Amino acid sequence: MPDASWWDAQYQALAGVDPKALFGAWARRSAQAVEALGGRLDVPYGPTPAETLDVFMPAPGTPVRDVLVFFHGGFWRGSDKALHRFIAPAFTAAGTAVVLPNYALCPAVTIGTILDQAGAALRWVEAQAAAWCAPGPVRITVAGHSAGGHLAAMLGVRQAARVFSLSGLHDLRPLMQVPFLHGDLQLTAQTARAWSPALHRPATGTVVHAVVGGAESAEFQRQTQWLREAWGEAAVPVADVCPGAGHFAVVEALADPAHDVHRACRLLMAGASASALPSNP
Repeated sequence: MPDASWWDAQYQALAGVDPKALFGAWARRSAQAVEALGGRLDVPYGPTPAETLDVFMPAPGTPVRDVLVFFHGGFWRGSDKALHRFIAPAFTAAGTAVVLPNYALCPAVTIGTILDQAGAALRWVEAQAAAWCAPGPVRITVAGHSAGGHLAAMLGVRQAARVFSLSGLHDLRPLMQVPFLHGDLQLTAQTARAWSPALHRPATGTVVHAVVGGAESAEFQRQTQWLREAWGEAAVPVADVCPGAGHFAVVEALADPAHDVHRACRLLMAGASASALPSNP
């Protein structure tokens, strides 16, 4: 069996990354997005201070064709929607409304509580989206990165959804072996199984496109392939590797309208099942 250091290395997404530089750049880009788009920031969707979301709409007069709900990563114990606002401009420019929910963080709450909050955020969006998309149909896609990919996939277990999972954590059982996560996540064999999307059947009608970076660890890549193996190609028609991309580069790729990852997300939003990514070697 692998030892503790191996597990830590496999899930240490910040290895080889300068967090101050990376997240500083994201914060600057996100501030620029707010300056350009305006947006409704920190809108409550639930009763606790953590349950807020940001909404970015296309330019006035632009028909809203789709809604993208994006959950940030951070191993359920860190990060914030405010760092991810830079994702919005590439989508609003194409007529998509973008919603970025926050949620409470471990260890103050459990992953189960976070899942309930994610569901509440999606219900808030569903209640609003009919007005945003009038007179056309409502098309909502739920996306997320890392822990956010887990939340998006679990929403696809609880109800029919279009899900775009970037470097998603789809089976939580291996995380019980990761020392740096023990204290915050406090997973048990029972909760790890209960909260793992790969160990449950997706809701009828759920379709997932899953993407992972080619430069990510074997475990992160396995997490993506595991969901497809568990749910089958009908529910997960796309499970791709983005060549050369690291754990955080895939988020930047989503925000780049010229990148294949962004195009893959847009294909899912349009109801297509083909991948926009190059064929895997």
